[in-house]
Amino acid sequence: MESTRLKSRGDYEEGGSSLFGKPPGLVAVLIGNAVVLVAAVVQGAVYYSMLPDELPAHFDWQGKVDAYRSKAFMVGIYLAAVILAQALFILLGHLLPSCSGGGAALQVPAREYWLNPAFPERQERAFAYLKFWLMGFGMTFGAYLVLFFAIVFHMAYTGDHSGFFWFFWPLTIAYLVLVAFGVYSLYSHFLNEPIKEALINYAEMGGSYETFSTPSRIYYQ
Repeated sequence: MESTRLKSRGDYEEGGSSLFGKPPGLVAVLIGNAVVLVAAVVQGAVYYSMLPDELPAHFDWQGKVDAYRSKAFMVGIYLAAVILAQALFILLGHLLPSCSGGGAALQVPAREYWLNPAFPERQERAFAYLKFWLMGFGMTFGAYLVLFFAIVFHMAYTGDHSGFFWFFWPLTIAYLVLVAFGVYSLYSHFLNEPIKEALINYAEMGGSYETFSTPSRIYYQ
């Protein structure tokens, strides 16, 4: 049976695709964080004049309100949570290279490939993607808070708290599914490039799919 030929670097270049994919859209995700922050501030300002002085602050397991707080406290906590979450993940993304000792303290898939000091360009791309991912996480968490407090504020405004759990659980489950997908995409990103690189190196040595076994040492080549 004829062996299946592995793609070479030339095959990727001729096909117009990048071997390592496009760089992460740091500007786009930063704009997304700004949009979420503006939405939170506008939402808080619009609802503040409409809300009663006391807002539901806690619900029991049946979805009934069992604690109230002042609207100033609730709106303040809401805006502080959005701002701090976004600032934390943006700052963490920027400080990650120095805080991790240039990657020495990081544990990522295919670590030998990404954080090998002999390949500073790979390290740079690894930190760029981690920064992108962390900023995206802060953006999605902020968006979750905007939607969550939209439910809380609307119910406080109408005085009807009976449907809280009907909105809370679907929203929270959808957010957790999104987080799980984000973690999976992070894991896949750090695995796919080394395997693709290994495949190309193996092809350049005359190998085929039938005999390829992704030896870890090929990541260093």
